Amino acid sequence: MKYSILCVPLLLLSPVSAFAQCYIGPFCPVPCITYEWRPVVCYRPEWREEKVPCVVQRVSYRQVVTPVNTKVCVPQEYQASVRRVCYTPVPRQVERDVPALTMVPMLAWDPCSCCCVVRWCPQITSTRVRCVEYDYVPQERVDNVRCWRWVLEDRVVNQVSCVPVVTQEQVTTVRRYCVMVPYQTYVCVPRCW
Repeated sequence: MKYSILCVPLLLLSPVSAFAQCYIGPFCPVPCITYEWRPVVCYRPEWREEKVPCVVQRVSYRQVVTPVNTKVCVPQEYQASVRRVCYTPVPRQVERDVPALTMVPMLAWDPCSCCCVVRWCPQITSTRVRCVEYDYVPQERVDNVRCWRWVLEDRVVNQVSCVPVVTQEQVTTVRRYCVMVPYQTYVCVPRCW
């Protein structure tokens, strides 16, 4: 093993017993330090797994049917009398004066040629025309019609509800845990002689 000697006057930092064997002079004790490799035990974390049995609660649902008395709206048919008013057309013949536009020839003086010319001028005339008009006469009548109304009716209805059922089941699960594993290594430590 190789030794390296380091002599430093450190009287205040080291114990006096470490300097008992190494002296430079009679009045100045100097420590002599060497280094050597020594085995030490260290620890490192390590994850491990194991299977552990455990109890798991499973929830399932079952249907429960309960008869319930209730009232339901049901349509009901009935006959009703309805009074209606109808208008009946009654024809009648009338005569009317209808205006018409006709073109009538007339003499006029032409200032350019100084002659008489015939020009057509519009003229409104009335013509007697026979036509048919309708008068509406109201007539009342009573009809029977089908109508519907809502009626409350007692019925029994099945009410379905879901009830939870809890069962316990044995399963295995994986549990992970950390352990400190020892291992050996070497460190360099100082040695005084």
